[in-house]
Amino acid sequence: MNRGISGGEKRRVSIASELVTDPHILFLDEPTSGLDSTSSYALIQTLVNLSRKNRTIITTIHQPNSNMYSLFDNVMLLARGETIYNGPANRAVQYFADQGHPCPPLYNPADFMLDLVSINSSEVITQLAERHRAEYRSGYGLSPHGAAHRSSLQADVDDEEAGDVPSEKSFLIRTTPSRSVPHNSDREELKSEYAAYWFDQVGVLAKRTMLNNLRSPALFRLQYLMSIVLGLLCGFIYFKAALDLRGAQDRLGALFFMSALISFTSLSSIDLFFHDRSIFVRERATGMYSTSAYFLVRAFCDIIPMRVIPAIILGVIPYYMITFHSGWNHLLILISVLVLLSVVSTSLCFLVSTVAPNVSFANLVMVIVLLFNMLFGGFLVNKGTLPLYINWMKYTSFLSYGFEILCCNEFLGYFMEFNPVGIPDVAPMTGQQWITQFDMDASNIPRDYYALGAMSLAQLFGAYLFLRFYIKERR
Repeated sequence: MNRGISGGEKRRVSIASELVTDPHILFLDEPTSGLDSTSSYALIQTLVNLSRKNRTIITTIHQPNSNMYSLFDNVMLLARGETIYNGPANRAVQYFADQGHPCPPLYNPADFMLDLVSINSSEVITQLAERHRAEYRSGYGLSPHGAAHRSSLQADVDDEEAGDVPSEKSFLIRTTPSRSVPHNSDREELKSEYAAYWFDQVGVLAKRTMLNNLRSPALFRLQYLMSIVLGLLCGFIYFKAALDLRGAQDRLGALFFMSALISFTSLSSIDLFFHDRSIFVRERATGMYSTSAYFLVRAFCDIIPMRVIPAIILGVIPYYMITFHSGWNHLLILISVLVLLSVVSTSLCFLVSTVAPNVSFANLVMVIVLLFNMLFGGFLVNKGTLPLYINWMKYTSFLSYGFEILCCNEFLGYFMEFNPVGIPDVAPMTGQQWITQFDMDASNIPRDYYALGAMSLAQLFGAYLFLRFYIKERR
């Protein structure tokens, strides 16, 4: 809906992106299509300048004007799958004149050749193709044009093999030197197969990603606004929860709601590797950067601003409104768990998005996975009452680990004044006794932290492997 760069700018950017890897041969498919004459000429002139720097430029072009045609060194004319002409551009008109097809005076040579193969009958095309094949078989010896062309090509090849490339020529076909021979060989050897050093790749990709984020800030604003609104909503719903039976239920509900909420907000990261997948595949294939540099930048630029900061906001606001367990250590534990839960669920989204064929499929899979995590998270069902044949599933739920840490952090050190209606003089219950009813133990906190960290790293590594080996260009 927003206008981006123009068509001519896109053409130039696409060519420039290929030049990043300093290729010796550059193929372009109709680079002037959709451009006006001035832009087309400027583009062709740029390609001509590049061809003078030990680089071969091969391009298809449709109906160039006479100015652009004069810039080409060699031309191949095709018709109905046959080669009609293949030689120097400035000798094409004379070649066809020798065949009985003169170019009218003051006529664009390119238009003349296109008309020649478009208007004439198939018999004429066949005759021209046979004449070209005959000259090719005889070494271009049947006409003055053929002899000159053979001499020119042989001289070009001889100069190329001797390493003396004439500055005024560019070749349609030439012997391309290996990657270890050309100029800047030491620099290319250090950079291996990519266009820049790994840290340079990371720096450029990070700058590009942050610019894209700054130019499209809507998602950032929505993520932060949603964290603030939902944090306030949670705080108002469970405002100043008491330390009695009802208050304990409210505190448990608030902790689980925050855990589930921070997990579901990670679904916005599913299209992270879908949105620019075609660009990534093309740029990686041309050696612009490695998969590791791309994955590190994309993951880092999403996790820090979109997952960590919103998790902190969502933790701080309800902490003071609900009056969770006071103390900086309790606040830091609450925030750290929410951040870990956000990172784990986000890394899981990365993993699914690199495998799934489309965003809809990835969304469906993630919703199902998160629902199963909620089911075995320790709030909707008591983990101690799970049947043996599905009891193992609680160990696959990252919400189970995070919820256990949050509950132990909140209730340990409290004395709960349980006062069920109609049952007077009930003895207070400690926080340890309370969380034991939910099959939770404070001694599991280190294990829970390790489990969340291991899940994050394993899923991120899995996403990288799929991006590296599974996401390939398919033709």
